[in-house]
Amino acid sequence: MTRTEGTRRQTAVICAIDIGGSGCRIRLGSAQPATGAGTARSRSLGPDLRLPRGITSGPQGLNIRELLTDIRAMLRTRFGNQATSIHTVCLGCAGIASLCANPERLCADTALILGARHAMLVPDSVAAHAGALSGRPGVVVAAGTGVIALGTDYRRIWRRSDGWGYLLGDRGSGSWIGRHALHIALNTYEDRPGEQSRALLHAALGHFGEPDTWPGKIYPHADRARILASFVPLVTACADEDSTARKLLRRAGTEIAATACTAWVAGLPLRISYAGGILTRCAPIRTAFIAAVRARHRDARITEPEGTPLDGAALLAANQALASAESPALSLGKDSWAWSAIQQDL
Repeated sequence: MTRTEGTRRQTAVICAIDIGGSGCRIRLGSAQPATGAGTARSRSLGPDLRLPRGITSGPQGLNIRELLTDIRAMLRTRFGNQATSIHTVCLGCAGIASLCANPERLCADTALILGARHAMLVPDSVAAHAGALSGRPGVVVAAGTGVIALGTDYRRIWRRSDGWGYLLGDRGSGSWIGRHALHIALNTYEDRPGEQSRALLHAALGHFGEPDTWPGKIYPHADRARILASFVPLVTACADEDSTARKLLRRAGTEIAATACTAWVAGLPLRISYAGGILTRCAPIRTAFIAAVRARHRDARITEPEGTPLDGAALLAANQALASAESPALSLGKDSWAWSAIQQDL
């Protein structure tokens, strides 16, 4: 590496993007060299940006390119010329491994749309893991609109659990809680056998309107999972007085714990952390999660997250931007955990 190349890398502008089911977060920063045996870090160049809409899927797979165009406009409006000289962008996104028909093409498009020299595309579980444990081995479960857990040492072990979407999985997630709460509300509305809750029915009527309008407010929309998850704050509020709502939140915590424990395998330290608003913002779910993990693994070290998925994407981008023969980037193992693209003319 020449002295000019080395200087450019020491001052490399990086962009981190975290796209989930309910929104999109963006950070522009500069890569900072590692100290000692640690990993590289980044320094933010300004406040994080946010788009209120998140990932959706359709017949052609994930709909991301329009989001990227809007992100480019936001970055250039806020940061000017700094946003036109991005060295490395890391995009962490839900559904990449299972719903994206051509991740390699999307990664190349990300570099092209944002004008970046280098683009990395990783599943949201990888960004969440890197953020919560700062690149160290262990298990991280990300629980937001959906749920996915990843156990990895960034070398040999890569173990996924759940992340199958709101119809097949995502147990304990925001969409799961919303869907089950509506089931209970409809049981109450019809006076049907099974769990009932007047509090949940009253909250659902206020949030969604009359039950005969619910299908039209959920089914036709591409962001059905987000719509279901939007009911979670009201379910949490009901739990203060309603035993059925409390039981549902405890079930969610137990389901998320099962997902986290399933991602652990021999060879990994029993270090478990978490990400996403379902666990970071909802104490009843977090309490049930911790209790259920300890019931299965008494010696587990359950730690609060050191950073967010956006922090994780920034860490991965900084490590890649400063990578060299002397200081390699964090390994991301096999292709199903990361995709990379380089624009040769930048």
